[in-house]
Amino acid sequence: AQSGNKGAAPALQGVPWKASLPAPLGDFLQSPADLEAEEKLLGESLEIPQKVMEKRLERDSRCDVHIRSDHSSGCFTKVNGRLPRGHSPLVVIDEAETGPLEERQRVSADGRDPIIDHVWQPGVRLRYISPVEQLRLMGYPAAYSFPPDLTFKDIASLVGNSLNVKVVAWLLRVLLGGEGLIEAPEMLGERRH
Repeated sequence: AQSGNKGAAPALQGVPWKASLPAPLGDFLQSPADLEAEEKLLGESLEIPQKVMEKRLERDSRCDVHIRSDHSSGCFTKVNGRLPRGHSPLVVIDEAETGPLEERQRVSADGRDPIIDHVWQPGVRLRYISPVEQLRLMGYPAAYSFPPDLTFKDIASLVGNSLNVKVVAWLLRVLLGGEGLIEAPEMLGERRH
C-alpha cells in the first residue's frame, strides 16, 4: 500500500515515528472496587484456583503472568478464560503480598527484543484480565458492553476473536487514503518521549 504522497515509501514498510513503550498494563486495569463490582455482575470470581494453575503447569511450563508495570501481554485468543486449557494473559492480584517474582528472559517473535516472563510459584494469586480491561486493551470505547446474559468465558472468547479497533481504524485510514501516519502513536496508546 502506498501513502497518499507520491514518491513516498510504502506506508506499511516501517513506522514513520520513533517507537516508544506502550502504556503500562496497569493503566488499563480496574481498581479493586471496580473489579469486584464487575465480578458481581458476572456472577463469578476472576481469580484462578491454585489447583488449576498447578494443572496448567503440568501441561506447559510457561504461563503468561503479568504485573501492572509490564508494557506487553500475551494475546487474547478464543480459549482465553478457559484454563487449564490454552493460554490466557494473567495478572498478579496483589503485588505487595506476592513480592518480586522470578523472571526468565526469552527471545521475542521477531528475534530482536528480549521478553521477560514472570514465573508463577504456588501461593501467588492470579486472575484473568476482566472483560472491561480486555475491551480497554483492544481499544473499544468505554461505553461498549456485552449483553448481560453472556458468561465470562463467552465474552473472553468473543474478545479473543476480535481485533484492536484503534489499529484497524488506523490501518483503514492508511490503506484507503494515506492519512493517519503521524498521529498513530497517540491513537494506539503509546507515549511519546
